[in-house]
Amino acid sequence: MELYTYNNLKPLIGEEVSVIDADNNTSTLKISAVEKSNENNQWDVFSVIFLADKDLNLQQGIYTISHSQFGEPKLFMCPNSIHEYETVISTQK
Repeated sequence: MELYTYNNLKPLIGEEVSVIDADNNTSTLKISAVEKSNENNQWDVFSVIFLADKDLNLQQGIYTISHSQFGEPKLFMCPNSIHEYETVISTQK
């Protein structure tokens, strides 16, 4: 999880990641955006938007998101549509 940071993910826009569910089913998503929220003194908060090339029906839940630059963290991911998914990270400074 320590490599899944705003600074590490921002240069990966346009790259594909593997998304693996609890049953080991794998889907491919593309990093579409990495957005930092308003900064404050106590928290670092950012979101990552992923896009699917085809209609997917990934449910809200915990997935392993895999890429060589940040490893395989298990993250809570929410669907925004059948083509768009999002993770939001909030860590204390």
